[in-house]
Amino acid sequence: MTLGDMIPDVRKLVNDTVPEYRWPDADIAGYLRDAITRLRIVRQVARFADDGSVDDEFPETLQTYVLPKICLRWRQAFVYYAAARCLELDATDTANQSLAADFMAKAEARFAT
Repeated sequence: MTLGDMIPDVRKLVNDTVPEYRWPDADIAGYLRDAITRLRIVRQVARFADDGSVDDEFPETLQTYVLPKICLRWRQAFVYYAAARCLELDATDTANQSLAADFMAKAEARFAT
């Protein structure tokens, strides 16, 4: 699974499924990268690639980054985290701020499990 494979799930949560999208794919991929970085702080085991090496690098084209198998268990947490980041930047809508906080809490709870 790649980061690009998770972008449609993030779009569904933030109700951004019809082109002209509010959030570009590159931005969402960046938020997914940030989610993985956050997980690696909370769960050191998530730093390891499938071959056992330390995997702290991301390709220039984030959408092609393949998640190590160990990280697949936190897939939904990554989606919640990226959705929260999208909505945090939507400062004009206070309902979105509340939803962003809810999504971030769900992400953090899943990172801890």
